[in-house]
Amino acid sequence: MPEKGYRHLLDGAALLERTKPGVHWILVGDGELRGELEAQAGRLGLASHVHFTGWRDDVGEMLALADVFVLPSESEGFGRVLVEAMAMGRAVVATNVGGIPDIVLDGETGLLVEPANPVALADAVRALLDEPARAARLGAAGRTRAESTFSLGAHVDAVERVYDEVLGRVAPEARRRWP
Repeated sequence: MPEKGYRHLLDGAALLERTKPGVHWILVGDGELRGELEAQAGRLGLASHVHFTGWRDDVGEMLALADVFVLPSESEGFGRVLVEAMAMGRAVVATNVGGIPDIVLDGETGLLVEPANPVALADAVRALLDEPARAARLGAAGRTRAESTFSLGAHVDAVERVYDEVLGRVAPEARRRWP
């Protein structure tokens, strides 16, 4: 799917290779563009640094390998994989499109860049690789946000609050404060 922006990711990887050689990229998933992307990686001299895994069920294991998680989408509804990466404490770089800014808070839980901008993508990834303490802080903040905002418990609490409001009931935490 072209809107996933992987061609921009590969262009950014080539830019990063010039100033920070040896970074490995793992692209998980499969689709009609895989052959084209593999050819692009070859043309960019990245064939030995870009690993195409195909479809995987072990997303957690793949995320555990990452120092930085990158989502280069040109359009994205929600980006559940960002929540998964954040829940694992991974620093994230993502594009400022669709629902992504509702998940990743720029400079707080990750870095947002403009879509279809390989230079900005490479710069953001480089910044996190060059500053592991910053990457760790963003990853920890992302984990906290994923747990407090996007976990099943947070979802249940939010639904209960909606029902309480619609039905005119007092929220449980407010009830506890009443004599």
